[in-house]
Amino acid sequence: MKKILPILCLLAIFCLSKGIAQTLNSGITKMVSNDILMTKANPETPINDGYVVQGNTISITGSFVNQSSATITNITIKYSDRSNEYSDNRAVNILPNQNYNFTHNTPYVVPSVGNYPIDVWIEWGGNNMSNKVTSHVKSIAFTPNKKVTYEEETGTWCGWCVRGMIWMDSMKNNPAYSSHVELIAVHDGDAMTFSNYDAGAQNNTYNTYFPNNAFPGFPSIEVDRLAIYDPQDMFAVYPNYINNFGLADISVNSTIAGTTATIVAQTHFAQALTSGYNLALVVTEDSVHNSSYNQENYYSGQTNTGNYVLPTVDNYNFHTLSSPVPGNLMYFPDVARTIIFYQGVPGSIIFPVASDTTESYTFHYSIPAGDNKNHMKAIILLIETATNKVWNANDVPLTGSTLGIATVSDVLTGLSIYPNPFTNQANINFSLSKDENVTISVTNLLGLNVMNINNGLLSAGNHNIMLNGNNLTSGMYFVTLKAGDYSLTQKVLLNK
Repeated sequence: MKKILPILCLLAIFCLSKGIAQTLNSGITKMVSNDILMTKANPETPINDGYVVQGNTISITGSFVNQSSATITNITIKYSDRSNEYSDNRAVNILPNQNYNFTHNTPYVVPSVGNYPIDVWIEWGGNNMSNKVTSHVKSIAFTPNKKVTYEEETGTWCGWCVRGMIWMDSMKNNPAYSSHVELIAVHDGDAMTFSNYDAGAQNNTYNTYFPNNAFPGFPSIEVDRLAIYDPQDMFAVYPNYINNFGLADISVNSTIAGTTATIVAQTHFAQALTSGYNLALVVTEDSVHNSSYNQENYYSGQTNTGNYVLPTVDNYNFHTLSSPVPGNLMYFPDVARTIIFYQGVPGSIIFPVASDTTESYTFHYSIPAGDNKNHMKAIILLIETATNKVWNANDVPLTGSTLGIATVSDVLTGLSIYPNPFTNQANINFSLSKDENVTISVTNLLGLNVMNINNGLLSAGNHNIMLNGNNLTSGMYFVTLKAGDYSLTQKVLLNK
């Protein structure tokens, strides 16, 4: 008996160390070590970070490796949201060292708003709860309309910075992108510099996602304050951000009395929050012109090849212009005139915030003499205080309703598309306050128009139009509803 006990202890230590080694190698915490190694399991969600609209159905997928010396002929795939458990029994033929991918035969119906852990595991040969993997589904009330925020660091002294101006203008002039982005030129060291904005953008303390190299060179583009790119990469990285969860819809209204603009931001939250977010106001001015604002131009006289490729936008061809470009020829786009504040205004959101509720906050801005209010825009940024990430944004002309022009919300309201995601058909619901000609256009992530629906003149009231996706491939699309001179856009996912 004394000889047997040490042997049993050694075997136990060996088995335990094997389980620990498998855990470290796979990066996955397991309940029990056995001859199946789970390598992945997750809900296949249509929105980044596990956000899904309540009531939607999603698939549970995963994969594992047969690490035994035997062929596996039957398994039970299980998952649980810790309230209900779902089993998928299936006959298989999985050879030793072979990988097996699966989709559970019972999709998960996302419950009411909240955070739901999803445990996924395999049962085989009497081994229960082996290699359990946990992910999370965050149920939300609706899918916010996401806008991507581009903040460019630039200056008239920077000869390469004309590249930033050209690519920013290229995106603004492309209708497939212009309504889905906020473009802000943050000037440094020239007459258009707003020092608080410039200092915030270059302060490493504020930039959690890249603390060691905030705006490492000029020009640079910061996207949602998550990463820095060269301006020529703006279009290429756009798909990486437009699908991110926007947290809330933001609507903005502006009125002007004398030289004071009053900007009201209404934030409609898709999920409940307890703390950690602020609103910031950015005011930009387009086509800023002053004969003394000469622009250095390192592209002057260079051939349009290699590193010197630069498109021509708004009739600017910097290859043929001098260096510096005389100020009387320059009209600077999207110049940041103020930001209140770089990290947002404390107290601009009152916590706690319930899901599917709207909060309102009012900013006041005194328009400096010499600035052209008719070229100015008020942009609201929704900022996470811990990281400085910009979750969402929206804008309105600074002149707002003072010109006596109706706003979109006065004419076109209640736009909703459901189900979202959809498989073949979706309902487009909206309301008109007056008779308008209505058209619907659908574009893909590349900005290509894939569908047009002309509904003609529709009367005031509620309307429902069917969107047929039978001739479209699975993927993300933008649906733009235009009623007369007013339009709204929503993002939808087709998942066949």
